[in-house]
Amino acid sequence: MYSVVWKYVVEKKNQPKFEKEYGDHGTWTKLFRNSKNYVGSFLKKSIEINDTYLLTDTWTEKKQYEIFKKEHQKIYDELSSEFEILYKKEEKIGEFKSVN
Repeated sequence: MYSVVWKYVVEKKNQPKFEKEYGDHGTWTKLFRNSKNYVGSFLKKSIEINDTYLLTDTWTEKKQYEIFKKEHQKIYDELSSEFEILYKKEEKIGEFKSVN
């Protein structure tokens, strides 16, 4: 498995919309589900820092993620632009692979 992990800082007023769009049934998940290589997205909210979230997008392998992103680059960019108003900060934590 291959995962991309993101960290977001979200103002309280935007949290419900952010959770909807980046959660299990949100716009991103609906887009990614067009790929049989998409495993799922896992949104977690910090219990220590109220405005902080971690999002893990998981795919069968990195190459499949890259192919999907390239094929859907236009809509990917449009959604990124549309939803950037929902958060104060977005940080790519990194890319990870399963070890067993």
